[in-house]
Amino acid sequence: MGEAGVGQEALKKIEQLKPDVALLDVTMPGLNGVEVTRRVMKILPRTRILILTMHADRFFAIETLKAGALGYLLKEYSFTQLTDAIKTLYQGKVFISSATSA
Repeated sequence: MGEAGVGQEALKKIEQLKPDVALLDVTMPGLNGVEVTRRVMKILPRTRILILTMHADRFFAIETLKAGALGYLLKEYSFTQLTDAIKTLYQGKVFISSATSA
């Protein structure tokens, strides 16, 4: 398990640790979550990306899914919902927060 505060650091940690599931924010400093997701998919395509964010805008969800993320969860959700999202991604399924708006 690892933690990073900026996008480039997150990318390095993911490369080093090769996690099954990685949690990213859309608006990380430096490389944003969409760009980190794109780069991870090129080097570790089996890593499943869950975007954990405050952005309920559907645009962000679509962009992260296009980049290769399998999940999009708003930070307002409970720990139980977060663990459900991680389990869903681990199974190779897509998880999208129901509160994501148009």
